[in-house]
Amino acid sequence: MQTSGPRHINIMDVQNLTQRIQADNRRQGLFKAGNRVGVAVSGGADSVALLRLLLELRKELGLVLSVTHFNHKLRGA
Repeated sequence: MQTSGPRHINIMDVQNLTQRIQADNRRQGLFKAGNRVGVAVSGGADSVALLRLLLELRKELGLVLSVTHFNHKLRGA
């Protein structure tokens, strides 16, 4: 069985995603300037990607981010 390596994301994909988040925020009012947002990060690709997107958008959206991580030591080493 052949497995694929890590998927490399095109910068245009990232820009498109940030634009979609900004548009959704304007439409739905998800975030307001000054909001404090906690981001739970497991260390996996999904949560790290979310953190990186929010870090990219925090100044424009006026967010104060807090990052939390708790190592349950449930995964094998």
